[in-house]
Amino acid sequence: MDRTSRKPWPDYRAIWRWHFYASLFCMPFVVLLSITGAIYLFKTEVEAWLDAPYDSLTIAGEAQPVARQIQAALDAFPGATFQSYELPQTPTSSARVIIRQKGEALRVFVHPESLAVLHSVPDQQRLMRQMFRLHGELMLGDRGSNAVELAASWTIIMLVTGMVLWWPRNTTRWAGVLYPRLRHGGRVFWRDLHSVTGIWISAFALFLLISGLPWAKFWGDYFRNVRQVTGLAAATQEWSNTSSSSRRGGGEHSDHGGSRPRGGQASEGAKPIDLMPIDRVVAVVAPLNLPHPVVIGPPSGGSSNWSAKSMTPNRPWRENLTVNATTGEIVSRDGFRDRHFIDKCVAVGIAAHEGRLFGWPNQLLGLMTAMGLVLMCFSGVVLWWRRRDPGQLGTPHPAANPRFSKGLLVAVILLGVCLPLFGASLLLVLILEWAVLSRIPPLQRWLGLRPRPRPAPAAAMLFLVVCLGCGDVKSVKGGTSGILLIDDAAMSDMQITFYKEDVSPPEPVGFAVSTGAGRFEMLQNGATGPLYLPAGEYRCTVETAGAPLDLPKEYLDPNETPVMVNWTEDEPMLVVKVELKDGAGK
Repeated sequence: MDRTSRKPWPDYRAIWRWHFYASLFCMPFVVLLSITGAIYLFKTEVEAWLDAPYDSLTIAGEAQPVARQIQAALDAFPGATFQSYELPQTPTSSARVIIRQKGEALRVFVHPESLAVLHSVPDQQRLMRQMFRLHGELMLGDRGSNAVELAASWTIIMLVTGMVLWWPRNTTRWAGVLYPRLRHGGRVFWRDLHSVTGIWISAFALFLLISGLPWAKFWGDYFRNVRQVTGLAAATQEWSNTSSSSRRGGGEHSDHGGSRPRGGQASEGAKPIDLMPIDRVVAVVAPLNLPHPVVIGPPSGGSSNWSAKSMTPNRPWRENLTVNATTGEIVSRDGFRDRHFIDKCVAVGIAAHEGRLFGWPNQLLGLMTAMGLVLMCFSGVVLWWRRRDPGQLGTPHPAANPRFSKGLLVAVILLGVCLPLFGASLLLVLILEWAVLSRIPPLQRWLGLRPRPRPAPAAAMLFLVVCLGCGDVKSVKGGTSGILLIDDAAMSDMQITFYKEDVSPPEPVGFAVSTGAGRFEMLQNGATGPLYLPAGEYRCTVETAGAPLDLPKEYLDPNETPVMVNWTEDEPMLVVKVELKDGAGK
C-alpha cells in the first residue's frame, strides 16, 4: 500500500466521530446535571428562604438553656436520641436540633424561649438535600454515582474533542470562532452558537467536572487507594463519596464527628447522653464566631470531649474544635491550614464547584457555565437532526486507511489511568464495535461503521466472556473473620491493613473494612479474593473508610503504628484492639 495514500489519524473526521459518540451518551446527563447543579448553587439562599419563618421569631425574654431546648426536641419524639445541635445564626432564630429516630436523622426547630416545637423534617427529605442526591447519584445510590461519574468522564472527552474541532483552520477572522454569525441563518447560525458557546465555557466546565470527581463513589475510592499506596493519604477526609442512602440515618450532618456513636449503629437504646455540659460548650464556642453553620456534637467512645465544627460551604474557612465540657478548655483546633496539600486542593475545588469560594461572582460563573452546557446540548441536537441522513444515526463516516498514532495511544492510556470508568467503557465500546456492530450489515449501515467480516467463533466467545465479566461487581466473601475495637467499642467503616512484622520495610499481606458491629472479613490485596490469615505476628494500620473519626497519624504508618496482632488459627475470631488516650481520636 502506498504510504502517501494513508491519512494521519486521528484526523478531523475521527475526532468528529468520537465527539459525536461522547455527545450521544452524555447529553441527557449533561442537561440534568447542569439544571440540578445550577439550582444547588443557591442552596444557602434557598434554605434560608424556606427556613425564614423560623428565623424571625418573637422572643420577649431570655432563651432557655440549650440543654432544655434539646430535651424539648427529644420529648416531642419519644425514643429518639440526640445527634447534634446547630448554633442559631441570629438572636431571633429557632434552635436546630438534629435527633435520630428509627435510624433516620430528623431536624427539629425549637422555639428557644417557649420550647415549642415549631417544625420538623427528615434531613434526607429537605429540598436541597434531594437536589444534591439527584445531582450526584440520580437518586440511585452508589449505582447512580457510578453512572454520573461515567457520564462526567465522557463529557470531558466531549469537551476536549469539541475544542479540537473548534480550533481555527485557514482563517484570520474571529467571526464563528469567538463570536457567532447571527445573520447567516440556518446551519451556520446553529454551528456557531454551538462551537462559540463551547469555547467560552469549556475551561470552566472541565473544572467543574474534575472538581466533582472526589464525590463520585468509584473515583473517590480509587483516589483514596492511590493516596494510600503513594503515602499521601490523610487520616480522614472531610468529604464523603458514599451514597447518602447507604449511611445509616443520612443527612448532611450524618458523617460529622461526634454525631454518631461508635460502631456506626443507630443509637436508639444506647445510654442517654448527659446534656447539661452543652451549655458550657456553647459558651466557649459561640464567641469564636466560626462561619455558620456551626454544629456541636456529643462525646463518643467514652471520651468526655464534645466536638464543634463549622460546616460552612466555603470549605477553606471550616474549623474543627474539641472542647472539654468539664473545664471548658479547647483541647484541639484544626482547620484548612492543618490539612494535607491534596486535601486543601480538593476543599478549594469543592467550594468553587458549589459556588461558594468567592461569593456571588462564583455563583454567577457556575450558573453561566451550566446554562451554556444546556445551550450546547440543544444546539448540538439541532445540528445532528439537520445533518443526519434518513434511516441512519448520523455518525460521521470514518476515514479510509487511517494511520495509527502512538501519541493518541499514550493519551488514551493516561486518560484511562486517571479516569478508570472511562477506560473500561472505552474498551467495551471498541470491542462491541469490532466484534458485533461492524459485522451486522443493518447495524453497520445505520451507525456508519466500516464493514467487517462476521466474527470467528473464537472472537465471538471472547466478546461474550468480556461482556459477562463487565457485569455487576460481586463482593468478595469469606476470609478470616474478626472484629475491630477502639477503646473497647466496636467500630464500623474503618479499614485495617495487615503487615508482616518480621519484614523490613513492612509488607502488606491483606486488608479488611469493618461493617456493622465492627465485624470484618479479610481480603487479599486488591480485593482479588478472600484471605485466610496465616498464624503469626502482624502490625496493623487503621484509617477511616467513612467513619466520623480522626486517628493520630502514626496509625496510618506501618513503621510507627502501635496496633499489633498475635494471631493463632485456633482462635475463634481475630480481634484488633486500638487503645486511644482521651482526645486522641476526634
